[in-house]
Amino acid sequence: MFTTNIEHGRSHSGLFISIALWGIWLLLIGFGVATLIDSDWASELSSSEKQQTALRFEKLGEEALSQGDMRSAIGYFERALEVDSSLGDGMIGLARAYQALGDEENAITLYREGLANNPIRPDRGYGNLGVLYANRGNLDTAISLYWKGAETAPEPTGALIGLGQIYIHMDKPDSAIIVLDNALKNLGDIEIAYRAALSFAGEFYRFDSEVIEEVTGQKGKDIDDKILLNYDDVILKRSRLHSSEAFSAYKFLGIAHAMGGDYDRSIEQFKNALEIDSNPTVLRMLREIEEEKKMRLNP
Repeated sequence: MFTTNIEHGRSHSGLFISIALWGIWLLLIGFGVATLIDSDWASELSSSEKQQTALRFEKLGEEALSQGDMRSAIGYFERALEVDSSLGDGMIGLARAYQALGDEENAITLYREGLANNPIRPDRGYGNLGVLYANRGNLDTAISLYWKGAETAPEPTGALIGLGQIYIHMDKPDSAIIVLDNALKNLGDIEIAYRAALSFAGEFYRFDSEVIEEVTGQKGKDIDDKILLNYDDVILKRSRLHSSEAFSAYKFLGIAHAMGGDYDRSIEQFKNALEIDSNPTVLRMLREIEEEKKMRLNP
């Protein structure tokens, strides 16, 4: 009976997916025909229709981005902006596609335009702009952008790790240690994890008004022990503190402590990183620090 129910559910799921895909296909054909008939097709839409149409194209652009199809992503985001020229997230999505293709000038311009148009996820714009300026050697601007990214992100861990890398590059290990320690604290904070999960859900389902209403209601509530009962504290911390972000934080902390001459802490952090990923580069750095420590103790 259990297997039969699964198969029955799958058949309905498959039918639903097929209908949804046909719907998207017909929708796109409709857009294409409208464009061929009238190049100013977007001007014929009502305000509500424009918003929904722009969001549909933006969603298709995000899907193309996630699949690595940058050319299609550019096309979808451009169509979204053709309908709504002030769509901040569409501009940032288009910038991400151009950045992936190596067109940094277009990417920088679009990131800045997108950030000026109140995107849902400004941290993506700030973070990616920070990467571009860091690659160009403009580290002060990169630091400023990373900090803005950390302040606006639902989960600031990635921005803090980026800051740690820059501070290491600038030979500022003490500053790197501070931000990297904070990154690990964030990963181990169940309240931050809960609020971040709500924000990510809101972004993922931003095309679904019912989900958005539910997420907004949850975000407006005070977090107490009853709400967090749905989270397994141990499992959550283990998963977050054994993630790729945790690995990066431990690795860069190992480097920063070594730069500051604290070999014991450096060794500890490299070992923490290796518990997550037996990375040969980190293993080599660990061995080098252990040898350096022996030489210092036995000159």
